[in-house]
Formats: sequence, C-alpha cells, structure tokens
Amino acid sequence: MRLFAVFAVLLVLLSFSAAFSVEEYLTGDEKPEDVSVSSLDSQAGSYSLINVKGKEYFLVKNNSFVVDADEISTVLSEYYFKKNYPNASELDEVVGLVRAFNTSRDQKSTYGLLSESTCKRFTGLDRNPCFDRNSCITACLSVYSLCSPFLYSSGEPFISGLIRNGEAMSLLDLHTVNILSNVEAMRGVTSPTQLLASNVSGLLTASKNDVSRLTYAVNSLKDNKLMRNDCPSCYDFCPAPTENLSMLEELSTKITLLQERVAPISSVPSIASQIQSTTSQRVEYLASIRTNSEYEALYGNASVFLANVSEKFASASVVINAPDTSTQLNYMTGKLFEVRRDIDAKNFSRANYSLKQFYAVGEATRLKIENYSSISKTISNARDNASVLLLRADWELEPQNILLESQLQKLESRKASLDIQLYNKTSPENASVFIKAYSSISEDAEAIIATKREQAHDYVFDAGLGVAKFGVNGVVGVLSTVLKLSFADKKNYSALAVPAAVFLAWVAVALFALVSIFSYVAKNKVYRNKARLVLWTFLFITLFFASLLLASSAVLLFQNQASSSSLDSFLSRVESHDTVFLVRDYRLAANPELITSCSSSIQGKLKLLSKNVTVYSFNAENCESSALINGSVQTSRREIASCAEDINELPAFYVAQSDANSTVFRTFYELDVTAKGDAEYLRKCDLARVMSK
Repeated sequence: MRLFAVFAVLLVLLSFSAAFSVEEYLTGDEKPEDVSVSSLDSQAGSYSLINVKGKEYFLVKNNSFVVDADEISTVLSEYYFKKNYPNASELDEVVGLVRAFNTSRDQKSTYGLLSESTCKRFTGLDRNPCFDRNSCITACLSVYSLCSPFLYSSGEPFISGLIRNGEAMSLLDLHTVNILSNVEAMRGVTSPTQLLASNVSGLLTASKNDVSRLTYAVNSLKDNKLMRNDCPSCYDFCPAPTENLSMLEELSTKITLLQERVAPISSVPSIASQIQSTTSQRVEYLASIRTNSEYEALYGNASVFLANVSEKFASASVVINAPDTSTQLNYMTGKLFEVRRDIDAKNFSRANYSLKQFYAVGEATRLKIENYSSISKTISNARDNASVLLLRADWELEPQNILLESQLQKLESRKASLDIQLYNKTSPENASVFIKAYSSISEDAEAIIATKREQAHDYVFDAGLGVAKFGVNGVVGVLSTVLKLSFADKKNYSALAVPAAVFLAWVAVALFALVSIFSYVAKNKVYRNKARLVLWTFLFITLFFASLLLASSAVLLFQNQASSSSLDSFLSRVESHDTVFLVRDYRLAANPELITSCSSSIQGKLKLLSKNVTVYSFNAENCESSALINGSVQTSRREIASCAEDINELPAFYVAQSDANSTVFRTFYELDVTAKGDAEYLRKCDLARVMSK
C-alpha cells in the first residue's frame, strides 16, 4: 500500500506542471482567500513561496513543487536574507541608541556635577575596581578625604551601597559592549551562506537580554541610597543617575522588531522540513483524492456493467435456463461489494485486484449472456410471430370457413402446448426445437390465411353480400331522400331492409308454389286419389318449411355478416379510401394512457399505408378532433353525435377500454373496427401488431 501511495505521489508531481491549482491541496477549513503567494528570486531561478493562513506550505518552481530539503533551505535563506536581514542603517540605528544611552550615563546632575564620572571619583572606582566587599572597601579607602569618613561612620549600609554601585556600573559597561559586539557580528553576515552558519536570532536574543540587564542596572543605581536624598537613611553621596531609560525602551523595541523579522531566518531548517513534509502530505492527499475519484468512476462503470448484464440475463432467463450464469453473476456481485469496501478503506491496490477478478469473470459472462439474449429474442420473436399470425388467421376466417376453423383450432392447441413447455424454460442447446416448432405454426397459419383468400365460395358469398348491400343502399337512399334520414337512421333502416326483402321474397315464392301445386292438383284431379293428394300435400308442407328455413338462414347469415366481418374484408375496403378516422373512446377508460398508446400505434400503421388520419377523442362531455390540414394540425371540440355523423360510411378505427377483450370488424352497414379490452389487452394492442403482418 505504501509503495502504491509513493507511486501515486510521483504521478501527481509529474502531472503538476500541466495544471497548477493550489486550491486542490487545501483541506479542512482552509479557503482560497487564506492563500498568499510570494515571489522569490534566487541564483537557482524564480520560485514562489505559498503561505496558507500565514504559514509556509509549499515552494514552487516552474509550476512544480520543490521537495528537496537542501534546495528549500538554500532558497529560503536567500529569500529571508534579502527580505528580513537588518541592513546597515538599521544596525547603525541600534548602535546609535546604545551610544546615546552611554552618553546619558554621565550628564550633569545634582549640584551641577557629572553623574557617573563624579560618583566614580568619589568612590575610588576611577582608580580601582569594585566587584565585591573587599575590592569596594579598598576603592573607597583610596579616597581618604571623602569616601573613607563615610565608610567609617556609616559602616555596613554604606558598604552595601558601594557594592551595588560597582556592580551596576560594571553591568552598564559589560552589556553596552555586548550589544555593540553583537551588532558588529551581524554586520559580518553579508550572504545567505554565512547566514546559515550564523546564529542571528541568538545574537538578537542576547542583545535583548543585554538591554534588560542595562535596565536592571539603571534601576539599581536609581534605587541606591548612595545617590538618593529623599529618605532619612539616604547618603546623597553621589550625584543622582542620569541614564535615559526611554532610550533603552526604544532600543528594546527596535531589537524586538528585528527579532520578529529574522525569526524565519533562524527557523529556515525547520521551515524547510515543514514545507517538505507538508508538500509530501498534501500531494499524497491529492493523489488519494484523485485515485479515490478514479476508483469511484471505475466502481460506477463496474456497477453499470453488472446492471446491464443482469438485466439482459433477467430478460433472457424468462425462457432460458442457465444456472451456471446465475452463479457467475452472484460471484460478480460479491466482487463488486469487495471493491466498494476496499475503496472506502482507501485500499486501492486491493480494489484494483478485485476489479480485475470482476471483469475476468464478467467479460466471459457478458458474452455468454449476449448469446442467451440472442437466443431468447429469437424464440420470443418466433412465438410472437406465431401468435400474431394465429390471431390474423382467426380474424380472417368467417363462419362459413368451417374446415379452416378446425385447422386453426388445432394450431392454437399446438401453440398452447408449446407455450406451456416453454414456461418451464429451455436450455440454450434445446432452444432450436422451440424456434422450429413456432416457425412451423407460423407457416401453417400463413397457409390457412392463403387458403382462405383463395376459396371460390367466399367470392360468391362476398358478391352476394355486395348485391345485397347495393340493394339495401338503393332502398335506404330512396327513403333518405323522402324522409331526410340521418346516418344513424340509415343504419337502422338498413338493418331492417334485408329481413324485409327476404320475407317478401319468401312470401312470393311460397304463394307461387302454392298456386302452382293447387293448379296441378286441380288440373290432374289429384284430389280423387287420396294417396296422391296426401303426397302432394306433404310436398307442399315440406317445401313451405324448407323455404322458410332457407329464408331464415339467409337472414341470419346476412345479419351476422353485417354485425361482424373479417380482417381481410375490412382492409380490402379500407384500401379504396384515402381518409380514415381514429376514435379514442375515453368515456369508460380506467387507463386512458393505454388507449392513447395503442391508438398511436394504429395511427403509425395507417400512415405507412399513406392514409390521412383524423383523430377523434370521445370523453364524458364532448368530442375533440385533430387532423393534419395544409401541413398543420387543426383541432376542434364538438358534440359526440356531430363527430359520429362526420364519420358516416368512411373507415373508422375505435379504441376503448372494457372488461371483455374483443376486436370486431364491420363492413356491411358501416366500415369500422372496434378494439376494446382490459389494460393488458390494450397494452399488447393486437390490432396494430396484426396490421404489421
């Protein structure tokens, strides 16, 4: 894992020059406004020092991080030396303050006498040192005319004052010299190389301490009873001290400012180490983020891959039985779980290994599932094709096609048996058996349809219907001219015309037969022969009821044809019309969207037949219509009866929802088809499927 992290860091460092954005390396509560950048010009080139919240974080050269500690130290030493190291005038200012303070030590004081030089002369310090009891007494005794009398008369308190005075004056001499020596040492640093070898911060700290000791010495002098005259025990022996404490305060302030400025100089090694450490941490942090992002994307791709193959397998497994593939999908699911776990734990090397295992099995599984999917689609297509052709054959056949109806029922039984077998699924190897079986059913259904269309008696029957319809239309047309009938009235009269015509024809035939038989019987005196009379009477009664049965059958047959026709008869009549109506009947719809969907499918098939489609929508209140006129869709809203009158005898396709499933074609009194059923029936939309064949 560590080796992987180092490799990731190197990758980020190599790619850093391509696009540098420090914001990527911020963490926690760090914000872009917390970042400041300083330009550094070094002998080695141009650098940028990046600070975050005032703290040095990165050193950048040519849009790349500098990670070598020695290089960082060298560049920072040059930078801080140029920026922060005290210049000559600042050092002169320090020296000037020290000298001004020294001068303030020996100014006119009490009685117009110089403070320090007079006190030294009075205490013998101008000729002898005073650093302890004995040396201070010896120095005092050397001034026998002034100091000795005080010594003998005052004793120990006076001697203590002498010692404090000697100590304070020694401190003043020592620490002023120390400060001046430190300044001279700082003047000797003229390059960053010397800076790294020197202890500038230590020199300033020592000088700050020297100022503190000077302040202490001055306060000690001011508090010494040798110089005071404001108490009963004060000696007023030396002039009051004249040292300027404000100069020491100014000097302390100046040195403090210099300390703050050179603090980074003394901290260059630690700052360099800090920058090196921060850079490594933040680069590794960003590498981790980028790696995490990359693996999140890889995980997402793997998830989509698994979802896709699982979805295809779910679809294929409706008919294909492949338990080994289910096992492989479970294995892939487990591996994907491991990838998720490893990414969350930032264990990217293990996540990578798990991904390789995932795809090693996944790719082979994908190819296998694609094959199963192809087989499943072939079986499903063969089954659907057989279903549609059987449905078309059912819609093509008419009551008089008794033999073909029997053949169709056998085909439907074969398919039902095959569907039951397929419900239990099949192996991929056995799939061809089902494909061939369904294809055979389709071929046989097509043969039934072809046979039906070739049968001669259908043409005769259709011709008879045509003659009947022509006659009915003629009669209804005459009535309509006289009575101004609506289309609904015409349809009602048409329904009565055929039974009335057949009844009149039967009455005429029956009367003709009765007259003919009566004439024959009378002419040939058949009534004289009782047996012959019974025979002719039986013949008349038989003919009477036979003609009555024939007339009734004719009426029933015509009425049945008027209420329900075949798909082929319907479509053949639709072909002669350029405009058709599509009626969406929403009045009893629990799922109106299914009516819309099915009718749209039908509309698409009609457009393929180059038909102009006018769409009517029936709802509880009115009828809304839409039609394409001059390239634009025109809409209107009227009463349902008005829309129904518009349809008249033009072809119409009705789609509605009901509990009973049916598709009924009518070609005698009107030319329309009504497809209605439950949600599943509308979802399949058999009419649109059959029209595709």
